[in-house]
Amino acid sequence: MLRYNTSFIHKNFNKFIKKYKVLEFKSKILIAVSGGQDSLCLLKLLKDEQIKHKWIIYIIHFNHGWRHDSKQNADFIAKLARKWKFFF
Repeated sequence: MLRYNTSFIHKNFNKFIKKYKVLEFKSKILIAVSGGQDSLCLLKLLKDEQIKHKWIIYIIHFNHGWRHDSKQNADFIAKLARKWKFFF
């Protein structure tokens, strides 16, 4: 069984942050989440590594109301933030 933090993406993410010292131990991170696949993937990576690195994660989302599903998207992100105990 493959553990969540041993995937190819997780390994490359960890290699990148270690090599470039992008995120230090106990960093406070503000991430803009659109609700698209890329931002949700990054959010999941941060969540999976949060305990190990003791990161404090803040989510910001702007609902411009441009799409018919904008409110549902914003509600989904807010619900995810509560579930994962991130500041929103």
